[in-house]
Amino acid sequence: MQTLYLPNANEEQYNMAIRVLEAMNITVQKSKPKLKKIENPFNYDLERMKDRVENQEFVACPDNIQSAEDFRAWLKKVAV
Repeated sequence: MQTLYLPNANEEQYNMAIRVLEAMNITVQKSKPKLKKIENPFNYDLERMKDRVENQEFVACPDNIQSAEDFRAWLKKVAV
């Protein structure tokens, strides 16, 4: 248990602060099961990254890319 330090608070203010903190704690505890684990789409395969960095094959963006959608589509093909 931690001590709440409110040097200029009277007893009523101190008790109100305790109730607010307890209510916040209850709300957080109720919310925890509802929170979803967010999966990161980044591929952390270090061997794959090292291979790509050390690889002598250079990949250049094609000249026919005209939009962000074209670029994303090209990246999806290259990233395989």
